[in-house]
Amino acid sequence: MRKILLILALCLWSIGATAQDATTAPAEVNERVGQAMNASDWFELARIYSAEKENIDPFLRTYAESLLATFFGRPAEGAMAIERLIGTYGAMMGDGVLGMWFYWGINQTRMGEYGIAAEGVARELAKLKGGEADASIEPLLDVVEQWRELSQFDRVNWLERPAEGDVRVPFRLVSVRPEKGDAQRIHFDAKFNGVAQEVVFDTGAGVNVVSVAAAERLGLKMLEAESEAHGIGGTQQGRYAVAERVELGNATLHNVPFYVISMRTGVDSLDRRYMSQLEVVMGADVVRAMDEVHIDFEHSELFSPIVQTLDYDSQPNVCSSPALFEVECEINGERQVVSIDTGATQSNLSAQYFATHREQIEREGVLDTLRSAGAGGIKIEQAYALRNVRIDIGGASHTWEKMMCSTEPDIISSAGNIGMDCLTTFSRVVINARTMRLSVEERL
Repeated sequence: MRKILLILALCLWSIGATAQDATTAPAEVNERVGQAMNASDWFELARIYSAEKENIDPFLRTYAESLLATFFGRPAEGAMAIERLIGTYGAMMGDGVLGMWFYWGINQTRMGEYGIAAEGVARELAKLKGGEADASIEPLLDVVEQWRELSQFDRVNWLERPAEGDVRVPFRLVSVRPEKGDAQRIHFDAKFNGVAQEVVFDTGAGVNVVSVAAAERLGLKMLEAESEAHGIGGTQQGRYAVAERVELGNATLHNVPFYVISMRTGVDSLDRRYMSQLEVVMGADVVRAMDEVHIDFEHSELFSPIVQTLDYDSQPNVCSSPALFEVECEINGERQVVSIDTGATQSNLSAQYFATHREQIEREGVLDTLRSAGAGGIKIEQAYALRNVRIDIGGASHTWEKMMCSTEPDIISSAGNIGMDCLTTFSRVVINARTMRLSVEERL
């Protein structure tokens, strides 16, 4: 995930300057477009584009079209828009060209064209090698090798549906603290190449992750590419592998990529109690493979209908970074963007939210500490406890009596993570990765 954020920074670095240079359209409109891009606020950019398309400078308009198609799940349109952008305006984009080639590759992989993605981006990287460019292209090298390795498979992360069409995957809620019965996660049973394995379903995981021991036991195919995962304990180097067959519920996933990393914190008691449950974690890739997933808490199943229920009639409230899904919502009546994170037992507001609400939080909150554990270590940070925080999301609402807000910068670019303490209060949460929409049904 850290690689992707670095590449995104490269892509957006030049936008502020180019927005200032765009003079053929009303300056106020161009400035708003540049601000939305630099803030990675794709929802606001979409609104500006929809209302002001004809008033946006041609360069910024093409830039916006490239980003909107990429982040709102239109890969064919996104790839063509990026080719048009670079072909027409590449000379004025500076380092932004590098980031856009990365997004071009992402769009190709979304269409299953891993070989085209690898060769196309590698060709552009070859032009930039040498001198000062070396440091900037380094984050892309492992990604290109992963794409090249995946190109040997017929179809990557392909879902084979049952004859009846609808996919059903029974799950259970497992408490991290069984003595209290809270802090729950979603677990489902699967078979990897015929070997039974319990899986944690984590929509906050942008990539599938497997421990070193489990990868060997489950017969995953190791590839000639490395992976880099950013966890609580920092950045971990690992291997890259593919599970050629994963049976889950009444469906089968084929050729599923995994990062192979150590799943230890370094604290024996935590590893035995907490991390031992995290041998295999699957998340956003499952949602993408199914197109539409109903996380049905009343019936304890993941359900994916063959006929999708979330159509194109409403405005998208979900956008997709290269790895994660983010959702537009309201927090205490104010528009925000958050991540839906079934791997988080508790919801938290981020340091980004703290930075934009610092005066109010320091006045109304209570200074506290936030403890977390994950791959690579443990983390204790200063935070504020806030009271009566309300979220309106996907047509439903929830209020936390107490919610923590982090104060220490992290890789989280959204206002926070919405975890299981909130999600389990709903009847079902529906995510559609094709139409980029989320809906929530409250319990009766």
